[in-house]
Amino acid sequence: MNDLRIGTAILKEFVDLENQRAERAARSKVDQKAVAAAVAQRVKLAYLDDRKTKQLKDEREKESRVARAAALAHQVESQETSASLSHPPAVHMPGSGHTISETSPPPYDE
Repeated sequence: MNDLRIGTAILKEFVDLENQRAERAARSKVDQKAVAAAVAQRVKLAYLDDRKTKQLKDEREKESRVARAAALAHQVESQETSASLSHPPAVHMPGSGHTISETSPPPYDE
């Protein structure tokens, strides 16, 4: 009878150890899944952050290109305006230098 009690105690201890191992293995799998999900979430957030940063950079570059183009256009326009003001047109106007009375205009009073 004593041998049966000892065998029962050994079997009970063995079953308890196996249950503990199974629980640890299940917890380990759950923990691994949670860690994998957390890693996947971090990767996703890093990707989204990278895309947002790239989009902001692209917008800044586009604004910079537009500003440079506008500045260049303004510079060209101001050069054309100053060039047209400094050189009178070379077009000959008919009748220039003639008066209706064919005499010289009256002197100006100062």
